[in-house]
Amino acid sequence: MPQGLSPEQVKRRLIVNTIVESENCYVSALHRLIVDFKQPLQRCSPPLLSAHKVDVMFHRVEQILQCHTIFGIALTQCVWEWDQKEMLGDVFLAAFSKNHVLEIYSDFVNNFTTAMDTARQASASRPQLAHFLKMRQVYSSDRLGFYGLMVKPVQRFPQFILLLQDLLANTPSEHQDRLSLELALTQLECLAEALNERKRICEQNQAARELAKSLGSAKIGSKGAEQLLVRQDDASQLEMDSTGLVVKTKGRRLLMLSDTLVCASGDGKNNVKWSVPVVEVSVSSFMLAAPTASTG
Repeated sequence: MPQGLSPEQVKRRLIVNTIVESENCYVSALHRLIVDFKQPLQRCSPPLLSAHKVDVMFHRVEQILQCHTIFGIALTQCVWEWDQKEMLGDVFLAAFSKNHVLEIYSDFVNNFTTAMDTARQASASRPQLAHFLKMRQVYSSDRLGFYGLMVKPVQRFPQFILLLQDLLANTPSEHQDRLSLELALTQLECLAEALNERKRICEQNQAARELAKSLGSAKIGSKGAEQLLVRQDDASQLEMDSTGLVVKTKGRRLLMLSDTLVCASGDGKNNVKWSVPVVEVSVSSFMLAAPTASTG
């Protein structure tokens, strides 16, 4: 470390070193997923998994590795020039402002549960696969197995955000890298938020598909529309006489899809009672008068 650095400069160098070490560990984890897991499974004879299941388990890992390999080259150049420039924000902006990064990570995150389920179910039915995955974990230096490595892309942007927040906290307002760091942090926060939103929509769409199966009926709603399960609640359906008095209540399950309101039986069988497009639904409120006590 050069002599004569201010405490702030020393702190910034340490944070940058942490970023570099963190990124190297991350790239190593991605590389292990390909070299130690995916490729041996692809070459295995007789195969432990079908080619399709291998693709499902490692969906988008290679593309993520490619993104971060390119980012790592720029990050290394930044470190070499640190003493002269002390600039890092532009490197993050250049690497993570591209739309294809969001697409790749979104595909991975949305497929994560499916990948884990595929590995778990295949391991349960194929002891050889379970042994393969276990041995890869036992002989790894950090004892990280398939899940421990696969979860790292899910955690990556929150980690980046924390590191850049720390670096910004130690960067003076007049520093030449200040604006770039602020823009980079904003970009990463927007990227993380977009990933969360896409994950939410994907989960709602999956819930709607599972609901359609449980209802045991034809597709409800607009043809060709991607349905989302927005909300579901228990409700009571009231039957009133001509005077407006409630004479009967029935337990129901209300299911709000993105385009349709569905009323199903409340007995757990989910028999559809009726459905109506959301655009035709109107909501009105009323109060049931409580009976008054007689005096005298």
